[in-house]
Amino acid sequence: RCVVDEKSLTEAFPPSDIVYLSSESDVTLEAFDPAKVYVIGGLVDHNRLKGLSHARAVEKGLQTARLPIDGNVELDGRKVLTVNHVFSILLKYHESGDWKEAFKELPSRKIRE
Repeated sequence: RCVVDEKSLTEAFPPSDIVYLSSESDVTLEAFDPAKVYVIGGLVDHNRLKGLSHARAVEKGLQTARLPIDGNVELDGRKVLTVNHVFSILLKYHESGDWKEAFKELPSRKIRE
C-alpha cells in the first residue's frame, strides 16, 4: 500500500515504528516486523558526506538496519545497491521469506560468481 502525504516521516509515524535501511547500520535486518515502517535510504553519501543520512536517522531516534548481504550473496565490488534493487529484494523476501532467494533479484553483474 502506498500513501502520499505532505507530513514529514516522523509526523506521519511514531519514530519507534520507523526502521531506516542503511548500509552503515550496525544492525542486520533478519525479518520484517509488520508493525514497522521501513524506509529505503535513497541518498548516497559520498566522500565528505559519508554516513550523513544514517547519522540523521539516528539523531531523529529512528532504528536503523542493513540488508543481510553477508552470508546470503557475494557482491562483485562495493555493497552499494540502487533503491530499485533494494525494493526488489525486499519484495521478493516478503513473498518468499528467504533472503538467499531474495538476493537473486540482483542483476548478474552485481554478483560474484
